[in-house]
Amino acid sequence: MIGKTLVEILQEKNMTVSELGRKANISNQTLYSIIKRDNMKIDFAYLIRICEVLNVNVERFYKDYLEGQNTKAIKDTSRQELLSKYDKLNDIGKEKALCYIDDLLINDKYTKKTVEMPREEYYQVAAYGGELSECSQPPIEELTT
Repeated sequence: MIGKTLVEILQEKNMTVSELGRKANISNQTLYSIIKRDNMKIDFAYLIRICEVLNVNVERFYKDYLEGQNTKAIKDTSRQELLSKYDKLNDIGKEKALCYIDDLLINDKYTKKTVEMPREEYYQVAAYGGELSECSQPPIEELTT
């Protein structure tokens, strides 16, 4: 996150927050707020001035975020591969692929398990502000099967 990265760079450069604030014309309060929040949101004009004073690229502050996006993309390769192969099919092939998927979806062996609340319990929960009484909760075995 930006705050953590800023602290690391300040330590590398042997610079204090006050010194950075003075050189970048940003109040110490604003800089401490950026450090404390340690999220990805920052006024871009501030970030540019900070980068100029510290002589670092803007990308340095987003390195962790970008690496996280790459990890997410790697996990999503199966979906991308499926879509890529689907896009290579003609209309007849696409229709047949959707039929195969429909066939897989009706077989419990190939679908994700979901726990559904019986309708009467759903209404009871809604009527009582979202809290289930002990007697209306399904046994643990039912939730895991």
